[in-house]
Amino acid sequence: MTRAGVDMLRMIKSFIKRMVTVIKIGKTTTIFLLFFVSALILAMSQSQLSQANLKVGEKAPEDIRAPFTIEDEDAYEALVEESLANMDAVYRISPTVQITAKAKVSGYLDLVRDIKLRNNLSKQSKIDELETVSPLELTTDVHEIAVGSTFSSINTVEAISEDILTQMLAQGIKEDELNYQLLEIDDTVGSLNLEDGEQLLVSNILMGAMEPNEFVDMIATERQMEIVRESIRPVVIEQNDIIVQKGETITEEHIRIVQLANIGDETASSWTRYMGILIQLMLPLLAMVLYIKYFHPETLKGRLIYLLFTLFMISLLLGRAMESISPYLIPSAFNAIIATLLVGPGLAIISNLVLVYMLHFLWSIPGELSIIMIIGNSAGIILLLHQNQRHRVLLNGIYIGIISFIFYLGYYFLGDVTTGELFFNGGAIIIGGLVSGVVSLGTLPLWENVFKVLTPIKLMELTDPNQPLLRRLFAEAPGTYHHSLIVGSLSEAAAASIGANPLLAKAGAYYHDIGKLKRPYYFKENQFGIDNPHDDLEPIQSTRIIISHWEDGIKLGRESKLPVEIMDIIDQHHGNTLMAYFYHKASGDGQILPEDKFRYGGQKPKSREATIVMLADSVEAAVRSLKNMNEAAIEQMVGKIIKGKIEDGQLDQSPITTKEINMVRNTFISVLKGIYHERIEYPEKS
Repeated sequence: MTRAGVDMLRMIKSFIKRMVTVIKIGKTTTIFLLFFVSALILAMSQSQLSQANLKVGEKAPEDIRAPFTIEDEDAYEALVEESLANMDAVYRISPTVQITAKAKVSGYLDLVRDIKLRNNLSKQSKIDELETVSPLELTTDVHEIAVGSTFSSINTVEAISEDILTQMLAQGIKEDELNYQLLEIDDTVGSLNLEDGEQLLVSNILMGAMEPNEFVDMIATERQMEIVRESIRPVVIEQNDIIVQKGETITEEHIRIVQLANIGDETASSWTRYMGILIQLMLPLLAMVLYIKYFHPETLKGRLIYLLFTLFMISLLLGRAMESISPYLIPSAFNAIIATLLVGPGLAIISNLVLVYMLHFLWSIPGELSIIMIIGNSAGIILLLHQNQRHRVLLNGIYIGIISFIFYLGYYFLGDVTTGELFFNGGAIIIGGLVSGVVSLGTLPLWENVFKVLTPIKLMELTDPNQPLLRRLFAEAPGTYHHSLIVGSLSEAAAASIGANPLLAKAGAYYHDIGKLKRPYYFKENQFGIDNPHDDLEPIQSTRIIISHWEDGIKLGRESKLPVEIMDIIDQHHGNTLMAYFYHKASGDGQILPEDKFRYGGQKPKSREATIVMLADSVEAAVRSLKNMNEAAIEQMVGKIIKGKIEDGQLDQSPITTKEINMVRNTFISVLKGIYHERIEYPEKS
């Protein structure tokens, strides 16, 4: 960099220090400086690279020596990578795999014993039931043999299976060795003195239960990698060492080291050039930051502004990488797609405008390409509105590429582009859109997880019935599952009616009662044809069990890594509501008991969505309990429940208004009337 450039950077640094000491810098100023300084560094680095007049393939005009001692980190990292590539990973045997495998074997054979004792079932029914509940994936023929085996044979099969499992897993089985070990099972079992049916059972059970149990020990491997890294000495180019000899053909490696040493012919640069760089960078970035401050102030308060900054800088660097091949390949739509999904369309439009300007200013992309990027990416932002499926992200990148190509086609018809440029640059534009879609789709989960952003796409995925927790609810607590679906419908409709987030309310409702999975049969909706276990418990015991589903739900939600917004709804959907039934039952003999032992320990709802789920949960349960179901009874019960929550102070911390509560109430009534409408009683056939 020239002396003028160095002096300019010193001046900027001094100016920033003066601002910090004299003026109280707020977050807006900090964000602006973050964008500005980062872009300035890119601009200065671009300016510096243009000063080196050495070119690959030409002869060096003179000896080029290192002006000072240089530590070549790239060469060092290359040596490290080569050594690490040749290093073997450290493995360890996991004992839990053996325990799990044995548990599957014994669990399966215990099921076989139990089903054999059920004399009220036919043989085929026993086989069908075994096939349904079996922890092992076995064929119907194997289940048939198991059901037809004697108890003595089953005991023999169990003992031998566990014996062989212990022997094989004790030696350790890596993932790539599993198929070989499975092939060995038949030979091992065939050498034993067993009946044909027993041999077949043992072989199939072992094949179903056997899993790899020798895995890479990441901690030990990383420790070994660190040892390897420390054993490699840094690559150092000493001062005055010759980098390129006079007359030697210059290679890319020479250029890299020359740039590392900041060597090159320096040209005189005027102050006006650097003042121009400052102004060209400052004004558009300042406009963007001020737009965010005044029109999207909530973005400045959270982590989304850092997401926007990271996305912006990555897009600039991607532009630099692709510009060297062809500027028409630059995947600028990547910024527009991710910003739309995670930050919002308004900010995405502004960010796209500033980004395209920066690409034009820093990397000198053609003017017509800048216009194409603005038009194509803006169209993509509009197309992304209300999208809730991940594959649409990839399609959107393709659409942006096609729209941009059509716009570029206009230049061809105007005579500004040749036929060769149309095919070459037009193809690059479409590829750039495709790359944007692929990169956006591939990195979207990373952005969601790192910056904790809950997108509509993620919410739609959470409400998919095939989600593990929802599948468990359906299988283990069907009554709770059905209740959650109805609460979800109520919450979604109510949230839409007041302008809240319907998808968040629906997803929160689906997961609000997952804690009931721990003890499903202690909840009335899951008690099909069985006695109520609370009849044999004291009221305080029943209260603890019922309340525990709230704590269990929070624990299960954390284990399943549910988003924070869903966890808040799980935590807040009961608030600190009193378990009135058990409280009054315990106080039946006239004694006065402290209410706190009969109240939930959750937080009161702090969002409109959590409030809606709380009300929908209570309303659905109450209406379902009505003996005489009619419109008047539904309206009365809904009003009673909501009034009770208000009087109990459960909505004290909620931002929901009285007007919105009335709208929620009316929506609940409308939906519930649709669910529990009167049906025509069909006459019996004579």
